[in-house]
Amino acid sequence: MAVPLTEPWTIEQLDRLPDDSNRYELLAGELLVTPPPSEAHETIVARLTALLVPFVVANGLGFVYHPRSIVQVGGERTEPDLMVRPESLRTGWANAPIPILVVEVLSRSTRDRDFGKKRRFYMKAGVAEYWIVDRQEEVVVQVRHHRNGSSGNHLRTRTSENPGSNGLSTTTPPQRPLPASVSPLSTPSHIMTPRGRMPLSRP
Repeated sequence: MAVPLTEPWTIEQLDRLPDDSNRYELLAGELLVTPPPSEAHETIVARLTALLVPFVVANGLGFVYHPRSIVQVGGERTEPDLMVRPESLRTGWANAPIPILVVEVLSRSTRDRDFGKKRRFYMKAGVAEYWIVDRQEEVVVQVRHHRNGSSGNHLRTRTSENPGSNGLSTTTPPQRPLPASVSPLSTPSHIMTPRGRMPLSRP
């Protein structure tokens, strides 16, 4: 939920909030509060992590991060469900490299902001790819960054109801992988969900 305030929130105010089980984020002066995620939500994040880590390590892309790790640009800050960020010797979240991949798993309370405010923030910040995982509709929306800060190539992929023995499979790499991007075609192609598997590939 968004917390109303007569004056815009600041990073300094955000840092003074209690360290409880909620996730606090700040976009365009608006405080966003998200309650603890469900088990199903965290299972999707865990499976994505298991799929991405070997690819990220093998290609020297950096590390896979989770909440409590933040994206901070100017006076705005988010805690993505998952992100891939290059390694850096710089210290402090405000000085950290921009992620090359951010993933948000939708819930009822975050759907509008994940498709709206967060998508605009990540594209403006220069995040190369943004994946929105919708487990209710069983689709993954992939958004790629354009140099002018806009977004494009919104790819929606629907799940299959016929998972393999372990629910994980791989695809061949793309002919032209983006050098500064984690392409869904470059990673294992499915995330298991209770209703089937969710492909991360072009439709």
